[in-house]
Amino acid sequence: MVIDKDDFIYIPTAKLWFAKKRTSLNRNWHGTWKALLKKNLEMPTIEEFRVSLKYLRDSKEREHNVLYEKITKIRPILKANWLDAYFEEGSDGMYLLTKNKAKAEKLQDCLMRNKTPGISLDDWLDGDNNSVTPQGIPSQNISGGDLFYWAPVAGSVARFAADSGWAGLCCGGGLPAGLAISGYSLSLTFLQRKSSKINLELNFLQLIRIRLNMKFLKTIK
Repeated sequence: MVIDKDDFIYIPTAKLWFAKKRTSLNRNWHGTWKALLKKNLEMPTIEEFRVSLKYLRDSKEREHNVLYEKITKIRPILKANWLDAYFEEGSDGMYLLTKNKAKAEKLQDCLMRNKTPGISLDDWLDGDNNSVTPQGIPSQNISGGDLFYWAPVAGSVARFAADSGWAGLCCGGGLPAGLAISGYSLSLTFLQRKSSKINLELNFLQLIRIRLNMKFLKTIK
């Protein structure tokens, strides 16, 4: 797949391309994955999403800063992004499933209580002082702040959302994979859409990974 640089933002720290267009709309978590795979695309993991947001925030490019604001800023219309994370209880503890549930790894020690509010968005993005686990989930050491956080719950998927009164990272809270929401899709890019049925606007992210030979591997919106 040829990448049109006018449609993507390359995230060098994550080796991903962030999409600029809306795609894969009106689908639940499973449906979004199905649509992305047909295009050889993927959702971003929590860690890939975190690193991408940090790059957009710190970039000197105005376009990147605007996209960051669209994803994280509190506003009247809900915006949310599906993330490649499904939590499942095993015989020896909770597991994090990624790659559309194809890859399973033990959930690392992380913040397992809800904070509404909140944790520090900047602390989460910067990942300093062991504030974030290698899986991208806030640790017990993260500073307090205004970003709402719902801890991992078995049977739930993850998303990042911003509404009129809050913005937050939701790893639980009873958010099932079957819930349909609107949003941005990624080609290692960020995409967005509007829901005409439930008056929501959400952002689904998909990711693209490229090799040195410029082959497309992943996408996000």
